[in-house]
Amino acid sequence: GTLFESSEPSDSDDEDEDDEAGVDGCATDATPLLSGQSAPRQRRASRRRRLRNARKCAEAQVAKVATAAPAMYLLLVVAFQVALVLRLDNHVTWPALLVATPWLVLEAIHFVQLTLQLTAGALYIREQAAHGEHTFKRILVLAGNTFWWLAIRVSLVFLVTAKLDERIVWSWPFVFAPTYLPCVWWAIALCLLPQQLRSMNGDSEMRQNAAMIVRTCIFAFSVVASIVYSFVALLAWRLSQPWAVRLALVFIPVFVVLVLACCCCSCFSLCMACGIDATVEIMAEREHQAAPSSTNVVPPARRIDRSYASLESTN
Repeated sequence: GTLFESSEPSDSDDEDEDDEAGVDGCATDATPLLSGQSAPRQRRASRRRRLRNARKCAEAQVAKVATAAPAMYLLLVVAFQVALVLRLDNHVTWPALLVATPWLVLEAIHFVQLTLQLTAGALYIREQAAHGEHTFKRILVLAGNTFWWLAIRVSLVFLVTAKLDERIVWSWPFVFAPTYLPCVWWAIALCLLPQQLRSMNGDSEMRQNAAMIVRTCIFAFSVVASIVYSFVALLAWRLSQPWAVRLALVFIPVFVVLVLACCCCSCFSLCMACGIDATVEIMAEREHQAAPSSTNVVPPARRIDRSYASLESTN
């Protein structure tokens, strides 16, 4: 499947069907001469056809990388864990950047995959753009949305390794500064969301539902941000002053997440079991009601009652 599909029917398909013979048959002698009005249309159709072919090629490459990526991810994660354990046990004296090399290779694979996705998206934007429309701003926004999380992860890896190798003298809270950017981004987005909802055109019920969704998002963001950034703060405190904080205290947010995940999984499993039992009972009741009765009821006029049976026995 394609990564990007148009929500509106494009004129390029009709143009391609109308102009297929003219564009592909340019090498033949039977091709008629293009008039002044049809030549730009032919060129636009040919340009869109080339962009479509290039986009499909980029999407095919994305599919190939996505197919081979899981095995490479597993190998690189295992290599990183082995290198980290060897370094922490002082079996090797490698610098921190060398220990993090498998992780950087994994991020390089992510970069290749995201670059191919960006290429396909940019070709799609240019393909669907009107004649003479400037698409640089849209492609720039797409590139920012594609690479911002990768840039945060890579910058964090380089800052942490540089701090461990004592190449920088920053404090640990400043080293973890890239992790603060997603919180700032989502906080700004949630602050601007109510203003966007006020400008919505709809009835009061739709606005109430949208306001409920916004409040739910704000609550979820507050819970997740408090857990994540409390762990980051405790970890930075532990790395800055190892004697002041116990490691068990640092992992309290992790334990909270695990407990919540265990509770959610238990409730989900219980609900699934109850739902399955109720579904089985409903299906059995429906089958029982739909099935015809297997016993034949004797009409009252032909029944043999107890008095008649005793009379026949005496005779």
